[in-house]
Amino acid sequence: MSRSAYPGIEVLATARSAEIDSHGNGDLTARAVGDRLVVQGWVLGEPMRATYVEAVAGEVVVARVVVDQQRPDVARVFPAVEGAENSGFRMDIQAAKPGRGQLQIRVYFEGGSSAALGSVEVKATRDLRSRLRSEGLLRGLRANSSSFAWKMQVPGQHYKVLEGRDGWLFLRNDSNDVLGQHAGSVLLAPEDRRQWQQLFQRRSATAKEDGAAWLFVVVPDKESVYPEHLPPEIHPASRRPVHDVLEIADRAGAPALYLLDAMRAAKSEADLYPKTDTHWNYRGAYLGYRAICENLRRRGIDVRVFGDGEIGWYEDSFEGDLGSKLDPPMVSNRLLPDIKGVEASLVLDNGVQNHGRVKVFERAGSGGPTCVVFGESFAEALLIFLRESFQRLVFVHTSMFVREIVERERPDVVLSIPTERFLLRPPDDSEAFAKLEALAVRKGGELPWASKV
Repeated sequence: MSRSAYPGIEVLATARSAEIDSHGNGDLTARAVGDRLVVQGWVLGEPMRATYVEAVAGEVVVARVVVDQQRPDVARVFPAVEGAENSGFRMDIQAAKPGRGQLQIRVYFEGGSSAALGSVEVKATRDLRSRLRSEGLLRGLRANSSSFAWKMQVPGQHYKVLEGRDGWLFLRNDSNDVLGQHAGSVLLAPEDRRQWQQLFQRRSATAKEDGAAWLFVVVPDKESVYPEHLPPEIHPASRRPVHDVLEIADRAGAPALYLLDAMRAAKSEADLYPKTDTHWNYRGAYLGYRAICENLRRRGIDVRVFGDGEIGWYEDSFEGDLGSKLDPPMVSNRLLPDIKGVEASLVLDNGVQNHGRVKVFERAGSGGPTCVVFGESFAEALLIFLRESFQRLVFVHTSMFVREIVERERPDVVLSIPTERFLLRPPDDSEAFAKLEALAVRKGGELPWASKV
């Protein structure tokens, strides 16, 4: 910890994070020079080279600098590490308003993975307003009455948003390290491999015992479908955790479908993911729907499949979950469907947000297969199509396979639909119904089978 006072800014504390140790090595210092905060240090990545450093206030990127300054002192200590002689960085940041504030200093490595290097806490005691006050030109204003703020050196940037080529936005700093997965620096742990093996075996056996055709459908990440729009410093790896999971499923005899081939084959015809959102659009979901139905039909399940001629498409603009985080927000277009001859209707929605939500759709008349879908947020875009292909469609927002629901519904088909980046951690199906029911109740809702299972 350091503590030193200068006109304008006082550095209250500087702390190094242990998170950097899992990615390499590094250190930082902070000092005040007039109305500027100077943060400098060095970083060595292992095995991926450090490329740049960001200073983050809350979820907003205040400053960004390249790791390229000469550090002969570091090279002397780490003579065998490539790039040690140019492992330094320095950033000069100004406070825009008085008060107290904290910066998180984060390092980014080749491939997009990142780690916290440390934090700096400061107090700003002077700005233009205080100088005017001291000179008697501004009266009746309390010192430090404004909320603290930094002078932005990277306008509009956000901690969770990575700007790629051609206006495409991607997710970063998520708990699954999606960029690290796509760069090949984040791998599936041996224990997770074992758990996936057991999970596939249990789910396959359960579905067979309950007389259902089960299919494990992986929705590809946006980064997998559009690697050409990633920033130039991101070099996609040919092998990612999803490939390990698919191989494990194959060895376990579990039916699995990775939708990447269907997405790549059709992406030249229309955008399948919006530029400003992590999720696929409805056109991407439609292609996934077609691939799912074709897989089921090959397995002898007679599902109705919508053709292109039965769907009209139109565009609208929206910010998306990435574009809305920028200042000002970024907008892109997305494709929406106009389905002709809709027959299914929503008969139940428990109103729970996200995990724990249940929706039930039914088609008029009788006959035709039934289906239960266990899936995350990506799966919801499929429902507008899937509901027309099944007599009864039950959607449960969860990554778990809930046997009690399958036993109650007795569906012909069960679909598990995870998103690629979530495969890093296998879901835990133990006591799935009890956990899901408790979650729904905690959110003010309930499961429709609560009193029947």
